[in-house]
Amino acid sequence: MFLCSYCLAFFAVSCATGSYQTSREYHPCYVSDTQRLKKRYWLYGFETSSGVSIVKPKFTSAAYYNAVGIALGCESIKQENDTCAYIDETGRYLLSGFTREEGGGFSEGLAKFKKGGKFGYIDKTLKFVIPPQFESAMAFLEGLAAVQLGGKWGYIDKTGRIVIPPQFMEAYGFSEGLAGVQLADDWARGWGFIDKTGKVVFDAQFKQVKDFRDGLAAVNVVDVYFTDKEKKHWSAIPRGWRLIDKTGKIIVKRSSKDIQTYPWSHQKMNIIKQGVECTTMR
Repeated sequence: MFLCSYCLAFFAVSCATGSYQTSREYHPCYVSDTQRLKKRYWLYGFETSSGVSIVKPKFTSAAYYNAVGIALGCESIKQENDTCAYIDETGRYLLSGFTREEGGGFSEGLAKFKKGGKFGYIDKTLKFVIPPQFESAMAFLEGLAAVQLGGKWGYIDKTGRIVIPPQFMEAYGFSEGLAGVQLADDWARGWGFIDKTGKVVFDAQFKQVKDFRDGLAAVNVVDVYFTDKEKKHWSAIPRGWRLIDKTGKIIVKRSSKDIQTYPWSHQKMNIIKQGVECTTMR
């Protein structure tokens, strides 16, 4: 389960014709692959829990991190990168002018942030507690964060110490003591799971994996078999998503791709939204 301090972020733009992820290259009024004008999109702002406006709706995506009392809002501008800002509970801008790729959301009191082409981690004072040194980075979960060094992924603790050396092609955050990692360059059976010591618990046998939640994880299964005795030719049959337990036993043969719940805590800030008619922006 996600911790309460890592609240659900609204990164989708809704309109009358459907929901589309905000693109960094196009204005939210346009569907990025067709440049078709939408009828409406949403802007997000912030208000207090009692309904007093803090920041009027202006962001195309927004999130609030209750544990540190900081909100993250991002604006997308046509043909330019999005512009983001960290905002406190009074509406004061703490830091702005960075892109969503450069500044991340807070998890377990820290957020990844890019400076000088490298990622480090900042705390709620927006100062680096782990200096920029990584090629890429992910959020802290269960005390560890996946980071990329030398093209490979490993894990660090909150002091910045490498606890699982970089060795994986890709890596996800830990959940219930296990993390999904790409162990092999195999589109059908490249993913497995490791524990916090770096030991492989499930070897490379899945096409894709999701986090463990309440003892179960969704995995994408592809059956691979050889079509000749010499084992030179093979064929693959996609089986879709399954639910497995921590022993690897398949519990449900067909499952949703996303099996997740987000616990909410009492917050000092709420996210508000306002619809904007795209016809007014021609």
